[in-house]
Formats: sequence, structure tokens, C-alpha cells
Amino acid sequence: MVTGSGQEIAADYIVLATGSRYPFPAKTDIVDTHHAHEQVRKTHQALAAADRVLLIGAGPVGIELAGEIHHVWPDKSIVLLDTAEEVLGGPYKAELKTELRRQLEDAGVRLLLGSPLLQAPPTEPGDLGTFTVTTEAGTQVTADIWFRCYGVVPNSDFLGDSLASARRSDGFIEVGPTLQLAGQPTVFALGDLSTADAKMAGFASLQAAVVADNINRLADGQTDLADYQSMGVGIAVPIGPTGGAGQFPRTRRQSSGERSCRSSRAGT
Repeated sequence: MVTGSGQEIAADYIVLATGSRYPFPAKTDIVDTHHAHEQVRKTHQALAAADRVLLIGAGPVGIELAGEIHHVWPDKSIVLLDTAEEVLGGPYKAELKTELRRQLEDAGVRLLLGSPLLQAPPTEPGDLGTFTVTTEAGTQVTADIWFRCYGVVPNSDFLGDSLASARRSDGFIEVGPTLQLAGQPTVFALGDLSTADAKMAGFASLQAAVVADNINRLADGQTDLADYQSMGVGIAVPIGPTGGAGQFPRTRRQSSGERSCRSSRAGT
């Protein structure tokens, strides 16, 4: 294995686990802790001064951010916009999406779904500055601040030579059932970087255990490796400290039809 600086690193096995990046404020690309804290404080001050908030992306990040903003500033106007026709796009149960939508509407969050913007907001995400944008359906939205709540990007652009072929067009690393790269029996990938499962820390931990077991087996000269068994779709989406809903992944003893959906709100 050769680094970008030309340094060669010898390894019997390689595990790719470099995760992903996401737009601020879900994640920050600032490495220095002091400056990262300053970035958060500056954005918090701008958000506190804004009366109208636009959140673009009605997935887990957008829903959670809408709930947190409403909890701290219940009088702020919040618009949650997405090109999809529903909140929480993806392979989740209809009951979960309906429950999340109900709680958002009860909180006064305005949902604009099914129509993209004609143009991006003129300000940077997290910067204070009043603007008006229009959707393709003709709906105008005036806001004082906005946040991008979509756009996970796997950290895989460092790969080159023989490993680059494992990158899909979207940057994720294709792995087989044993979490090995095709044609690379000593190279594994897990977590957000890989195609193994949904992007959740709990699933990455399960994958790490499989990778460790398979490396031990290879080191012992074994050829019979363990497959990673996905637990299926699962997610928890909070809406403020007392709300939200989730869908449990199936356990080893459950069938796919036994997965359940739970909501959490004040008084329940």
C-alpha cells in the first residue's frame, strides 16, 4: 500500500473504514477543535437571530434539525423542503413516515414536498441573510437562514491503483457478503464507506466484528469465512427531546414482517 506522499506501508490485511462526510451542521470538516467550536457558536448565533428557517432535505437530518429548532425557538417559522413526495425517503415503513409527518405538522413545521427549487439560495448554509427562493411548482419561500440537510459523501477518493476499481460511481466501496473487495481477498471495507448495509454506527460495529473474525480465520489458514448478516432496515428519528419515531430492524428470531414501528412523544 502506497500513500499519497509515496510512502509504502506493508500490511498483510487492510481494512477500509474511513467513513463519510456530510454538510455542516450534521458534521464539520474543520479538524481543529477550537475552530470547530467557533463555527458552531457562530452558526448558533445566526440561527438565534433568524425568524424564518429553510431546511432543504426531509430525511433524518432535516427532520431532526427541524425538531431541535422548534424545541428551542417554538415561534420560529420552519420550512422543510424536499424533492421527494414524502418525508424520510427510503425503504422505511409507511406508518413511520406518516407518524413523523404528523409530529412535524403538529409542531408547525411547513412541509414543501415533491418539487425542487428553481435556484439555490444566494447565501451560504448557516449564514444570516434574508432571501426568497421559488420551487418548480411556483411556491415562494422567504427565509433568513438555510441549511443543507442532504448529501452524504463516502471518504473513498484517496484510493488508487488496484483498489480504485472497487469504487462505485457514487464513491461507495462495493463489498461481498464477507465484506471483502472483489478480487482483493485481504482487503475489507465496512461502515459508511461500504455498500454492506445502512449507514448506522451500530451496523458498523457488527461489521467490524465480522471483519475481525474473518481476518483471524485467514491468518489461521482457513478459507471458510463468515458472512455479514444484515438485520434489515432500522432507524430512530427524534423530533425534539420528547418526540420522534423509529423502526426496529429485525432480530435473528424475527421475520421481515415482524419489524415494528414505535413513536415517542410527550405523554406516551
